[in-house]
Amino acid sequence: MKTSIVIPTLNEALILKDSLHAISNLDPHEIIVVDGGSTDATVSVAHTMASRVIKCKPGRARQMNAGAKKATGNLLLFMHADSKLTRKSFVRMGKVMTPTETAGGAFSLQIE
Repeated sequence: MKTSIVIPTLNEALILKDSLHAISNLDPHEIIVVDGGSTDATVSVAHTMASRVIKCKPGRARQMNAGAKKATGNLLLFMHADSKLTRKSFVRMGKVMTPTETAGGAFSLQIE
């Protein structure tokens, strides 16, 4: 299963490099960062590690939709720039989602 991870951003430069590094270690099919008009170095940071960087008008839903339209994977995962996902959870998600499923989602939350 090819997973496209879509990350909407707005002024996330301080945390984005670490987040993208952690996400890239999951070995997804692609990482798409969709920026909503950042005024910091978010876009520059995104270009160093993301498969694709898209700019669009701000708004989380608008940004997620823009990323989904450009995604080439058959499974979409939307993450916040400050979210972390364990490798175990990523693999399990891929096993649970099948080509016949159209939507799904569940998570546990831990705040550090």
